Parts: sequence; C-alpha cells; structure tokens
Amino acid sequence: MKPIDRLTDDEWLALVQRAIAMPEVPPHLLQQALALWQQRPGAPAKASDSSASGPALRRWVAVLSFDSWAAAPAAAGMRALPSEVRQLLFSAEGCDVDLRVAPGPAGGGGADFTVSGQLLGPFAEGRIEIAAVGGSEEEPPAVRSVPVGPLDEFRVEGVRAGSYRITVRLGDAEIELPPLAIGPRAPGAG
Repeated sequence: MKPIDRLTDDEWLALVQRAIAMPEVPPHLLQQALALWQQRPGAPAKASDSSASGPALRRWVAVLSFDSWAAAPAAAGMRALPSEVRQLLFSAEGCDVDLRVAPGPAGGGGADFTVSGQLLGPFAEGRIEIAAVGGSEEEPPAVRSVPVGPLDEFRVEGVRAGSYRITVRLGDAEIELPPLAIGPRAPGAG
C-alpha cells in the first residue's frame, strides 16, 4: 500500500468512502435491540408477549440515595435550618423516586403526615401503594393505593406515624422501597 501522502485524489476518495461505509445491521441484532427498548418500566406489553398467565412481573428493590434528615449539617450550609419536611430520593434500575414526608395539617406535633413525591423516569402510568409494616395473620396491614398523576406525581394524606412499605407499580414492573419510618423528627437530630 502507498503512503497516505502519495495517494491520488481518486485513491484518497476511495479510501475515505471505504472508511465511512457502515455495514447493514443484521436483522436478529436489530430485533434484540428493539425488544430491549420495549421492555423498559411502564412500557405497554406487546401483544405477542402475552401468554395465558400474562407477562412476567419485573421487580426491583430501590436503594436510598439521599435523606435530608441524615445529611451532615456542613453539607447543608450555615444558613440551613432543620426542617420538619423530610426529603428522600430512592434509585432503582433507570428511575428515581423523589419522596417528601411532611406533617399533616395539624403541624409537626400532629399524628398524621402527608407522603408525596414524583417518579423520575420514563413511565406510562402507575400506582403507589403504601402499607404499614407489621400486623398479624388475622389482621394484615391495610394497603392504601393512589394513582400516579399526569406529571408522574402522587400524594397520600392522613398517614399515621409508623413504619411503612411503599411499592411503585408500573404495568408489568414494580419498585419496592426499603421500609420507611414516618414520624416527627427526633429532638436534636440533624
């Protein structure tokens, strides 16, 4: 092969065209890539995927990424004051759940709280379920369920202090948050 600085214009053009030519994608690889895209959380199931028992449920356990009550005071800055509203961020498989726990209308000393938040990710529709942890076989914990709004937001009011399990249901997928203690901020915390 000739050195590159001695190529004619036609040889140079042929070399460049060969270098930029992209081969066709094999059909089986294209189908695999499309199948992966259609399996994202909240995506509608394909008709060909449904069997007699329906599509398999995909389940993830979220991890806590941020808790405003656990943040170091220096990280919040000198002007930051302790807040009765707790912000938490959970992450799981390509999506995040931004959660806020605030005292109910009676204020910080009240017995009930409002749990609100937003799903951050590609979702079509979903529901949030919140259930008290504990109970007995005779009396299982009550489950409250609310739909996710048009901006992927949700709100559950009148939640009593206690430990809860929160589950995000998205079509054929669900995300379970670790058990969450809901209640007033401990005196002297953060």
